[in-house]
Amino acid sequence: MNDINVSIDAAKIKSNWKWFLTLGVALIVLGFVGVSCSFLATELFIFILGIILMVAGISQISHVIVSPRWQAAIFKLLLGLFYVAAGISFIKNPTATATWFTLFIGCFLLSSGILKLLIGFNHRYAKEWTMGIFSGFLSTLLGVMLLLNWPLSGDWFIGFVISLELIFTGWTYVAFATGAKNIDPDSSININIHQK
Repeated sequence: MNDINVSIDAAKIKSNWKWFLTLGVALIVLGFVGVSCSFLATELFIFILGIILMVAGISQISHVIVSPRWQAAIFKLLLGLFYVAAGISFIKNPTATATWFTLFIGCFLLSSGILKLLIGFNHRYAKEWTMGIFSGFLSTLLGVMLLLNWPLSGDWFIGFVISLELIFTGWTYVAFATGAKNIDPDSSININIHQK
């Protein structure tokens, strides 16, 4: 068993609280803009994902060119070509890509929700079994909602979820900034992590 002790400089955190607050507010604003323009946020996300896939593919292909005698060069070349093709497809038709992603996410949420419900009901003896049921219910409900509204849900869902994530992350930074502003700069913050 190993213990890890992390010491954090309280004065440094306190001196940077405004940066955390600024980042939090910026993320919240971006999140609300994204929620109000979920379709555009979805399109932008898919476009950026397409660029990332193309860069990954070009990197794979470049590695094959630089190291042609590498043991699995043909597979790496095929993988690189696949990434580039997928990236081009994402960029050329982000709406269709988002629609199919949403279908996949809806099926995933529905099936994982049903499995969580089954697991939760099978663990009724556990103290907190209702959380598993609640989680399963929410996943199932969201999956059904996405699938019932598919393909229209593909136009807004991904951008909406990413925008919500920005809002929640922003509020986390605002809360952290508020706490950091009130830290005693002379105090020491120690975190002990116990590993088994």
